[in-house]
Amino acid sequence: MNNHSELIKAKAFELGFNFFGITKPTKIIRFSAYENWIKKKQYGNMDFLANPNNLAVREDPSILLPGCKSIFVVGLQYSKNTEINDFPIQGPSGKIASFAQGRDYHKIILENLDQLGLYIGSLFSDNHHSKAYCDSGPLLEKEIAQNTGIGWIGKNGLLISPLIGSSFNLGEMLTDLEFEYGQAVSFDNCGDCQKCIDACPTQCINTDRTIRADHCISYLSIENKGIIERELRPMMSNWVFGCDICQLVCPWNKNVLNTSPKLSALEEGEIDLLEEINLTRESFKEKYQNRSILRATWSGFVRNIVISLGNLHESKSLPILQNFLFSNPNPILRIHAAWSIAKIDHKCGKVIIEKALINENDQRVIEEIKLSFLEN
Repeated sequence: MNNHSELIKAKAFELGFNFFGITKPTKIIRFSAYENWIKKKQYGNMDFLANPNNLAVREDPSILLPGCKSIFVVGLQYSKNTEINDFPIQGPSGKIASFAQGRDYHKIILENLDQLGLYIGSLFSDNHHSKAYCDSGPLLEKEIAQNTGIGWIGKNGLLISPLIGSSFNLGEMLTDLEFEYGQAVSFDNCGDCQKCIDACPTQCINTDRTIRADHCISYLSIENKGIIERELRPMMSNWVFGCDICQLVCPWNKNVLNTSPKLSALEEGEIDLLEEINLTRESFKEKYQNRSILRATWSGFVRNIVISLGNLHESKSLPILQNFLFSNPNPILRIHAAWSIAKIDHKCGKVIIEKALINENDQRVIEEIKLSFLEN
């Protein structure tokens, strides 16, 4: 089916994908590294990753589709930040990771994979079965992509293409049709470089190319909806959704041109924190509809803003943070507001805190207040 493979590849590029590969649905070679990662419980609160049924599928992706003979892997490039600002930056602005500056890639990739599926159906008179995924199934996407020959898994745990670096999102389609497979990547073009490891503020990059998710800024700002550990808050700097640091320092991302209009940035990579902190649940959903930022939820996003304001020592935010501490019904937001107030102005904050303690009845908030003013 070599001719068909080329036709499908050409269609994938026509749909806007930046690369396309095919692999056999064999068992994942690096699955032991994933198993060890699970045993160490480095997945934070994403307990679904440790589900025994999901583990079996991650080792053998063919389980997802009976009779699976091939897996297509596609990649869609996104605009990337071009530099790391010195910290602290001038003005109360927060950073958005590159992948989230455009439209939600999940929707775009799945819609285009559906179109690709229809095209494949036209080639084989619909005599085929397929399933498409984009962060939506228990697949070890990067390992599967490496098997197609697209690129290799870098030291920062990201798939790196020699053509477009690591600034792209992946999608997969499982099919019961057999095609000519790509050659798995066996080389490691990271070499002796460890810029990503050295640059990571939380040192969450493991030596086996896995990531300690519960310390990763991307995880903390997106998946973690609760209390951020105190020692990790300063390391988050002013990242309010995701983090680009390990990609920004990677030599393979230098001088890479963006070739995909589908995920071009809708706005700058920084937002006005004093403006964003006033978003209501409704205005947050309206502003970020069709954006990946919704994954953080309103309360998680605002919590990240509160932490950023503390890290930036933004005195203009004190009245807002005081109001959060006094009257916000969410104890998670009150906890982080107390921490940020102490970071911004210990002397002024002490007066605010003393007033807050009078009516505060959540023990977690009370403990946070006491700890914040003991250490600052």
